[in-house]
Amino acid sequence: MAFLKLLVVFTCAVIVAVNLVPEDNTVEPLRGLLLSFDQDLLKSRFGDARSLDHKATRSVYHQVLSEAEKMILNSRDAPEQKALTCSLMRSEARRYARSRDGSYRGHLTDAVLQLRDSYVHGLRYLPIAMDKDIRDSLSLQRPTLYHVGLVVKQIFSCLAPALSSGNCPSYTFLREVRGKSDDEILGSCTTTNTAYDAF
Repeated sequence: MAFLKLLVVFTCAVIVAVNLVPEDNTVEPLRGLLLSFDQDLLKSRFGDARSLDHKATRSVYHQVLSEAEKMILNSRDAPEQKALTCSLMRSEARRYARSRDGSYRGHLTDAVLQLRDSYVHGLRYLPIAMDKDIRDSLSLQRPTLYHVGLVVKQIFSCLAPALSSGNCPSYTFLREVRGKSDDEILGSCTTTNTAYDAF
């Protein structure tokens, strides 16, 4: 019974966070670059069969990220636009590569990876977000749950990418909760964790 109550509270928090926490719309992505990372375009260039093993999936992911890196580095736009666009491109590259992974039957791989993403790019930053909100609440002298809302929204975006309109991780999350600069986002956006290549 306690678990059910917790589940209801969490579901309500997700609904509130998804609908009330605004995304930072002051920065516009580079639409021309994003169009080349449309899922249908990626499928036409690299294939769409869910038949790759993990190693081949990682290879496709690296190849797509390499193209993104070249496009971003050749762009002469503002750093914040490049960082936002690169973040969106990486999210699309990850979604595409995972759609090709046929290592396990059904969508077991997707479920496990989405659960992992929701922890790595969301849940583990909840204490940091709570600390930021407590500090902000004390300085503003009114309660705020802005950072906690961003984390909850991020968890939802990572756990249910088909149901959310957000990216995993989102540019706003990287800036506001993680405290990354545009240069740091750009530096890490096309770099992958090589430890995952060995699995």
